[in-house]
Amino acid sequence: MSLDNIKLSTTTISDLYKNTLVNTSNIENYLKNDENTVSSNNNSIQEKNLIQNATISPVEKIKYLGNNGRHILIAVADADNAFLDDESLSFLINVLSACSVSMADVAVINTHPYSGIQQAAIIEQFAPTILIFAGTTPAQYGFPLQIPHYQVQAYHQQQFLVTPTFKAIAADVAQKKLLWAALKKIFSIA
Repeated sequence: MSLDNIKLSTTTISDLYKNTLVNTSNIENYLKNDENTVSSNNNSIQEKNLIQNATISPVEKIKYLGNNGRHILIAVADADNAFLDDESLSFLINVLSACSVSMADVAVINTHPYSGIQQAAIIEQFAPTILIFAGTTPAQYGFPLQIPHYQVQAYHQQQFLVTPTFKAIAADVAQKKLLWAALKKIFSIA
């Protein structure tokens, strides 16, 4: 017996790979056609049950900046940086501190590396109560919303805000005032 020709039962394989993504659509055909691993004894029935009940692990977790302590999600789409450039991050931190919010309270995600990300993945991982989309829109992630910039919108017990990029806001005083007015509404600042 060589190491190139080892045959493992489906139970052993299932035990080895229980935390991996499993395509269950072809397993029934495999079990019916493979005479070496499927027999008429009770072990084959147990093996079938193990494979049919296999759990499928979730899609890769979205990387984020912050601790998400207050479930405030800030979504950006930056092709050039891991999250935000230094100027935009500095601006964001200053704006958050004016609202008595810190990076420990938020999760900043850069959606650019995650093409096709959908609202279910965002909601499942972050359970956000406030969602701020800077330079991107909720519709890009499957949320059924079209929101003008700086309009606070409630939807499914969540508050949504859409803005231009933080870099664009930081460079324009009028944009800063509009952002501040929207954030005052969201965070109940007098």
